Amino acid sequence: MNHLPWILFGLFAALTLVAGVLTVKGFGLFRIGWLNFHRLKELRRRRTMTWEASEQEALSAALAPLEHLRSRWILGEEDLRIGANTLLLVRGIARAYHPGSQNPLQEARIGRLLDACMDLKRDLFALSRAPGVRALTQFRVRQVLLLARAWKKKRQWEESDLGLALKKYRFLAFLKWANLLWRYMDLSFWMVRMTGYLAHDVVLKILLIRWYLTVAELALGVYRDRSPAEPPTVEGEVLIGELEAMEEDPAPDLPPGVRDIADRSRKEILFRFRTMEVREVRDIYWRLIQDVARHYYPRSERPVYEAKLYDLLLGIGRMTDRVAEMKERPVLSKLGNVRVSHLVRIKDAADFLRDSEVVAWLNRYRLGQVAKLSSLVYKTLARRNPGALVQEAASILLKEAGKRWLLIFIHDKIAVETGRVYRAGEGRAEPAP
Repeated sequence: MNHLPWILFGLFAALTLVAGVLTVKGFGLFRIGWLNFHRLKELRRRRTMTWEASEQEALSAALAPLEHLRSRWILGEEDLRIGANTLLLVRGIARAYHPGSQNPLQEARIGRLLDACMDLKRDLFALSRAPGVRALTQFRVRQVLLLARAWKKKRQWEESDLGLALKKYRFLAFLKWANLLWRYMDLSFWMVRMTGYLAHDVVLKILLIRWYLTVAELALGVYRDRSPAEPPTVEGEVLIGELEAMEEDPAPDLPPGVRDIADRSRKEILFRFRTMEVREVRDIYWRLIQDVARHYYPRSERPVYEAKLYDLLLGIGRMTDRVAEMKERPVLSKLGNVRVSHLVRIKDAADFLRDSEVVAWLNRYRLGQVAKLSSLVYKTLARRNPGALVQEAASILLKEAGKRWLLIFIHDKIAVETGRVYRAGEGRAEPAP
């Protein structure tokens, strides 16, 4: 008896069921997929039409993760490393426009970065309000991870010696029944037990493509600006006045356990008296997210993946909104046209200060407010040491204080939003903004 027609019929029925569910509940999601296709087509057209090598390279870097996702039948575990993959995408675009820079990510102007955060916030909130998105994103990222691992094991079985042998001898009469049974059980598993996970995989794939499209388009706009970099023209005394006049942000409202985690992490940034590399800051932020997730899901093998997709969407939207609000701060409004690289060129001065008596004094008093600490050091060095080297060191320390304030500001927002995302995962999702 030939079972192949029944197998094909079952596969068709399962796919029809998935399509039916997505059609009824997710018309808005299909519309997002349709818009994704046209935005992707536009990026391809731009790459074809441009003759500038750097523009072609930047567009190729933007298209690479998108083409990869579109070619995937099932998302792999590596596709769920969204933060790392996003950073890789932005770095590729930045490197294309600034090939001579040692750190092309830092070639963005502060004002453009904050504008991009505002645009990203609008896009994410609009996405959260799209018809059907909330209903179809009430699942945990862990469920897609399970499907990715199951698919990986399936592929490993097919490539094993036994799997290859069955494939090689599938036409022999004495193995035909075993081959048909194996195929039937394999397809039945994917059709019956994994139908829901397949739907989740489709939803996440559509939203990931939308995410990378949006990030790529914003990064192209941010890093395309290659006008000659100019150092900040704002006097140190002016910046000090702005820092001292700046109101203290209220302490984040966190549950006791999460507050302890955030306080420990915060001190890693606040009390480190040397230059902080981007990699170090990224690692601190990532450990903070992992620790908060583990606080809410201590028994989970991968607590970070316990977040529900809809809660994650809202959390990232709120986070970008908070970052974009920094443009209203007087200090950053004066530095909007300054490249990030100007605020992180502090290694020489940091080496000088590390060996001086200033650091010993700072370590002894452990002053916690970055702005006032830097203001005091700046004024002291500027008055008593008119030499050019010390003046430059004091000015750079002031810039480092501004950077530390920015890093701590972002750190506290990450702590708050991470707590909200994983706390919401224990109950009902939060309402759309």
